Amino acid sequence: MFVVRLKRPSEDFDCKTFKSKKAALARFRTAQKLLIDGDLEQCALFDAGATDADWHDAEWCERHGLYSRLFDTVAEMDAAIEARAQALAASNPEAVAKLKRIFWAGTENWDQLLAERAAMSGTLVLSEFTRSAIAHFKAK
Repeated sequence: MFVVRLKRPSEDFDCKTFKSKKAALARFRTAQKLLIDGDLEQCALFDAGATDADWHDAEWCERHGLYSRLFDTVAEMDAAIEARAQALAASNPEAVAKLKRIFWAGTENWDQLLAERAAMSGTLVLSEFTRSAIAHFKAK
């Protein structure tokens, strides 16, 4: 299940759920256009499967859209990154600026958010539950 969350000025968050990734992406793209035009304050796309705690390999991540592409070697990856950087450098600066605004929307308070989440992680890792789980893992 996929969730698209929207925030219009002076309104509460509006969440819509979709069974298909394609439908959710279509709604999210429409929301991004509204964000550029100033009709939205925030938009986000969330895959409810993201809370799946099982380990998955790189191929699984690519199939599920977490990675857009896999490379066999570091050299191949570096070449692809260089090609993408050159393409972006040759792009319309206004379009690139608007894309950056879309991609980074909702991250204005990341410094605070990262500190808060680091504190949460620190508290959780020191909890008795975590210590017990680590001890059990070491005993195997």
